[in-house]
Amino acid sequence: MKYSIALALFVCLISFNSIAQSVSMPLATISAAPLGTVENNGTATATLQVSETAGVEVPSKAFNESNITISVSLQYIELKDFNVSLVTGSVLDYFTASYNTASNILLFRQKSNIPANWTGIAEFPINVTKNSTEAQSFNGFNANISALALKTKAVGSAAVFTYTDANVSID
Repeated sequence: MKYSIALALFVCLISFNSIAQSVSMPLATISAAPLGTVENNGTATATLQVSETAGVEVPSKAFNESNITISVSLQYIELKDFNVSLVTGSVLDYFTASYNTASNILLFRQKSNIPANWTGIAEFPINVTKNSTEAQSFNGFNANISALALKTKAVGSAAVFTYTDANVSID
């Protein structure tokens, strides 16, 4: 009997200690599809949604570094004016954004604890840098998420791609 109670307590303790956070990116969009061409100064707004879905607060640090990192690789588009201050949205309450013009990567590093069951967005204006056909659909981005903390599940990616069309006009 004592063995059964001890085993039950041990299982409960392990279960309690193994509660993990889960951060994902359920949505990626571009406001215009297709985009205007380079020649027509094609622009749009890109949006990335980020969510904590396990109901557990996500600590901001792991091994003295940012726990969650989101890397957004832009293809045939770039951040408007290379200006990271144009990035907006509630994601910035928990992440710091930076932009590397050489690699064309927008990077989000976690700066504060993410609340349980939280969902937020990041929006950023984009310019078309190269045209692609509908068959190619190379204009867009791929976002990858990773975590350093062992109890933080942050795997996967979100992507959206479209093409350019000379008939799309800028308002």
